Amino acid sequence: MFKGEDLLQAGKPKEAAIQFEQATQYLPAEWRAWNFLGLARHRAGDLEGADQAYQKAVELVGKRRYSSSHPSFVLYFNMGRLNLDRERVVDAQNQLHTYATEEQNFISMFWLAEAFGRNGHWPQAELTLQSAIKLKPGSAVALNRLGVVQLQAKKPEEAITSFLQALVCRKDFGEAQRNLAITYHRHAPAELENPAELALQAFKDYLALEPVDADAVELIADELEAKLHPEHLAAESAATNLLSGVSTNATLNPPVIPASPIKPHVVGPNIIVRAPSAGTTNAPPIMRRQNTRMPTVVSPNSATATKPSSSENTVVITPSTPATPPKKAFVPLATTEKPLVRGAKNSITATLPIKVRPKVPDVPGIARYHYTRPVRPQVGDNERARKVFDKAYHHHKLNQLDEAIVGYREVLVLDPGFQQAHLNSAIAYHSRGEFKKALPSYELALAINPLSKISRYGFAQSLHRGEFYVDAAREFEKLIEVYDTYLPGHLELAIIYAGKLEMPGRAKVHYRRVLELNPQHSEAPVIRDWLLANSRP
Repeated sequence: MFKGEDLLQAGKPKEAAIQFEQATQYLPAEWRAWNFLGLARHRAGDLEGADQAYQKAVELVGKRRYSSSHPSFVLYFNMGRLNLDRERVVDAQNQLHTYATEEQNFISMFWLAEAFGRNGHWPQAELTLQSAIKLKPGSAVALNRLGVVQLQAKKPEEAITSFLQALVCRKDFGEAQRNLAITYHRHAPAELENPAELALQAFKDYLALEPVDADAVELIADELEAKLHPEHLAAESAATNLLSGVSTNATLNPPVIPASPIKPHVVGPNIIVRAPSAGTTNAPPIMRRQNTRMPTVVSPNSATATKPSSSENTVVITPSTPATPPKKAFVPLATTEKPLVRGAKNSITATLPIKVRPKVPDVPGIARYHYTRPVRPQVGDNERARKVFDKAYHHHKLNQLDEAIVGYREVLVLDPGFQQAHLNSAIAYHSRGEFKKALPSYELALAINPLSKISRYGFAQSLHRGEFYVDAAREFEKLIEVYDTYLPGHLELAIIYAGKLEMPGRAKVHYRRVLELNPQHSEAPVIRDWLLANSRP
């Protein structure tokens, strides 16, 4: 690994990849080796191989990467960079945004702005680049990129200012000089005086740098010269004719010079956008030997969440407005299972796996729920109970909640172990806003089937609505420990942590998980705004 790092620093990524491949053979369970291998392959141009290495690193790290305090958090940045190069710009934006909300340095902000720009989000790209420039005011590359973004946002005056500032930072910066010339030439604001003269001078300054595209640019400069100063061209043509023996008595007409587009490195209106390459000081950072936080380079890791199908037979819980996190008017919707399903013939008996869960501490001033902790009810006359259940279920679907609740009670007299009757009874109370009445029924449903996703979610949600926030958080933690990909559980747990419990650090983990499970979630823009507002200064 150390040899590979030295080769990487020396700009020899292919040789470095060989060393890291050997490192992964000796240390197959070490995520850092795979992370380094992904970086080396990326810089060597092997994008598919880099993706495979990063995915292996993600697999080895597991849930630890969700925490910004763990070194593997850098995988968000590395995979975001790789996705930019693979033209998976939506995934890239999500991953780079996650990283930049916690690590607000020049590199993270620059590449996040690049992702915004690739997705056509010009206002966000401009604001993010301005933040990057505040962190590194002398970056000619960032100022040039800011000018391009401002031009895309139809702000030519500001674009000209940015290009000029880039040239102040670096006088021989050809990209900024040519972009300035093209802006004067094709996008000059109406109130600008003598834009053609400014463009001609800017093109001449660019040609003085002896660029590789000098021939194409000279054609544009000559055309401008002919329009602005035809006398210069006439004098030059006359001198040429004299040297060749041609009479100068005839009227001299300036030649027609076709405009030639500038082709190399064109993005948008013939503007150069040259992002930092892997070999420049703006390249993605790499892991140091004595540094536990190692920013490095990206593969698509976003999975579109699908609503899990339920094996149970319940009525949908109608969501209500959850608590809002601090600092931002943010009201994500707490979703629920759907559609309605019929009762199963046999109840499922299971026990919760023993796993380590995050401890939710007591919070002064927060009411606590007194658990009834019921034992598992005995099974009764299930056949007769099922007939009554069907009638109660029919009332429930018609939103006749009083009749449904009475029916479910009759079911439970006949068969106290009828899990769906306990659950649907709880849901009926929940739908009427009687959250505290729903809680004992949820407990009984969970006593029969502790692995019931709907029962655990409904129980936690009723605790939330009943203002038992600590207990609600603990139940949601139990839920996602078993069903880690269940997006509604992560979302509502994040809302509780961000709101009533005032634990933004924990909220960030679950908001990020929501974005990872579904980057296009309806609340994703608001979640990203909240993450940015609550990021480190």
